[in-house]
Amino acid sequence: MKIAELDGEKEAYGFLCGRDYDSNKFVDNNTSGFNLIKAYNTQFRFKATLSEQSKITIGIPAGLYLFEDLFLWQRFFDLLHIKTITSANCRDAVKTGKRISGAEFCSPMNAIHGHVKFLLPKSDFIFLPTYLEERQKSKKLRRQYCYYSQFAPPIVASIDEIAKQNKIINPLLFSLQNELKLKNELFQSLRRAGLTGITLIDVSNAFNKAKREKQERLTAWKDEFQKISSTDPNLKVVLLGRPYTVLTPVMNNNIPEIFAKKGVKTFYQNMLKVDENEIDSLREILSSTKWKFAAAILTATDYVARTKDLFPVLISSFKCSPDSFVIEYFKQIMDFYGKPYLILQLDEYDSNVGYETRIEAALRSFQNHFHKHEESRKNGRVKSANNLITQATELKGKTLLLPSLGEYASKLLEANLRRIGIDAHTLFDTEESIKQSLNSNSGQCLPLNIILQNAFDYIKANKLDPANTVLWMIESPVSCNLGMFINYMSKVLTEQQEEFRKLRLYCGQITFADISINTSVNSYLAFLFGGFLRKIECKLRPYEIQLGQTDILVKKAIELLYQTFMNGSSKEEALKQVIEWSKAVELKTESRPKVAIFGDLYVRDNDVFNQHLIKFIEKNGGEAITTPYSEYIKIIAYATNNRLIKQGFFMKASLQHFLVSIATQLEEKYLNLFNEILHEPISKPLKTYKEKLKKFNLNNSYNGESFENALKIIHLMEHYPDIALFVQTNPSYCCPSLVTEAMKSKMEEITGIPIVTLEYDGTSSFKNGDIIPFITYASALK
Repeated sequence: MKIAELDGEKEAYGFLCGRDYDSNKFVDNNTSGFNLIKAYNTQFRFKATLSEQSKITIGIPAGLYLFEDLFLWQRFFDLLHIKTITSANCRDAVKTGKRISGAEFCSPMNAIHGHVKFLLPKSDFIFLPTYLEERQKSKKLRRQYCYYSQFAPPIVASIDEIAKQNKIINPLLFSLQNELKLKNELFQSLRRAGLTGITLIDVSNAFNKAKREKQERLTAWKDEFQKISSTDPNLKVVLLGRPYTVLTPVMNNNIPEIFAKKGVKTFYQNMLKVDENEIDSLREILSSTKWKFAAAILTATDYVARTKDLFPVLISSFKCSPDSFVIEYFKQIMDFYGKPYLILQLDEYDSNVGYETRIEAALRSFQNHFHKHEESRKNGRVKSANNLITQATELKGKTLLLPSLGEYASKLLEANLRRIGIDAHTLFDTEESIKQSLNSNSGQCLPLNIILQNAFDYIKANKLDPANTVLWMIESPVSCNLGMFINYMSKVLTEQQEEFRKLRLYCGQITFADISINTSVNSYLAFLFGGFLRKIECKLRPYEIQLGQTDILVKKAIELLYQTFMNGSSKEEALKQVIEWSKAVELKTESRPKVAIFGDLYVRDNDVFNQHLIKFIEKNGGEAITTPYSEYIKIIAYATNNRLIKQGFFMKASLQHFLVSIATQLEEKYLNLFNEILHEPISKPLKTYKEKLKKFNLNNSYNGESFENALKIIHLMEHYPDIALFVQTNPSYCCPSLVTEAMKSKMEEITGIPIVTLEYDGTSSFKNGDIIPFITYASALK
């Protein structure tokens, strides 16, 4: 702002708010005639209606999934005569949350920490329920909340200053359970908080009424858009994105106001009367999209793209991994319809500098398109490449490319598939393929791009016919990015050079049970043999007298076991030979600190990607402890089965239980042979885990790598009580990895063992050096 005095009068310029120097009151510079944020707050404003209220005050954080449900829960507690307070007026939620969160999260995730901290001194309890997903008519269609949102309650509850006050009320509400169970969860959570005198009938009636009133307000909100839109022929903007990003000044950097100042009305996607089930043009994309808000954004995108006077502005938060997928699909839809758009990615700073220039440019583009009187394309279907194989029987006669699932196990899986006539080949990373993959990454989990790059390189190097080649990917019901890999890869293939567009994709089970029961059992044994060979390597190499002897042994063992799995000959006899070779390695009689590796499936047993972590541990005086995938299956088997049963997936639960039962019966003779070298107790499926999980603020409703990491740490502590260090291995842009990292302090408190998190970003920057001080210290204590 600049002020000058000329001839006794003050002149000023630079008043962005629209005021002049002598103005004594606020000047509204909204020239559009509609204020989106003000209208939303008015429409969903809550006012307590009951005079008799308890002396208890419950705080409701105005962040993440709770933001759009503030009215619902305020009204619910009001009907139960309970006073509420929200954190809607907390202006520094992001900054405060960033200071106390345990990982480099996106801004909305940092903000939820800040919202809870804001409410701590102001309320007796804080209502922070778990939202997993919105239940759909068909279980084939999933509409999940993002991974961060799902794990927000246990993460926030693990922060020391929050945990000490023990104020969190955390019922499991939105999941695959029915509404009756939801109401019972609410009722039980209130009872546990000591709120007596409330019956289940009271809770049910209050929830029904609050839900109905919220829906009535949402209907009126949509009607408001129809009313304004039908009478205003001018260009209008629809803001797309997550409600907790777009509709709150804490997050949106006043972007709606910038448009309004320029005379353009802005609306939000939930004002549109559109149903994703009625949009045929996006059937393929929506059927493969599992996130609730992602589906809502893409549905609204299609509606806006087909409506002449509406133009989309997608608002996303920096480091939002799900949005990295959404943005690419958003661009694909808009390019299909040939209509301009704007994408604004918000950072954690509360400045809108730079946004105004981009908005001005976008509005010029919107105006040009609007006044050309050109109709956007209205027919057709936005498609990915038609390259998905849906039946395992179609794999015969084709070359199958398998991503690495372990340095040694992958080769044995390859041999197992070749035994049944599938021409399988394993894709191993190279430093060059990792670097090349970064060129196509726009925020997705790194292994996605690396796997595709490995496939392209392998096809070229081996002169394969892409049309007769299939890339295998694991199916996943979890809300992290993994389940999106296969369909996003299909989209990426449409953008490749002609030859690679013909590459086929197959989404298979990691058990390989979709191929056959026999293949599944032998795949389990491949994981067992490959994983335990890795354990022998880690047991012998740090102590070998003749350097290199263990590496020679492992090479010979893999060659022998590969032929055994491919030919179907006796695995027991082959293993006996491997054990005899192992016994011939001469060892020093010394002890080293044990370093247990856990973390991402793709990274933890991938020597190139994790920069040869095991050898680095050994070089610096440690002994690495690894977990074979066969052991991992036993660790999570009971928890997974119980969850599947609760969710109503009875056939999946029965099949999994059957396969684990067979595999564990077959494995004992092999484990006894391995133990002639390892001298470890044979682990059994982990049955008693519920009480242990409570220490991590977790229960069996959660799913994904973070939940499984907690189980794995429990297992490792029971089998290796002398572990000196845990090392968590992550790829960049991995949501589960960051969630686990945020829970690190809690895990260290429970185990008494330090945890070092290593994040590999695909560059040549060396990451493993962080573990040296911990190994050095542990060695000094020996």
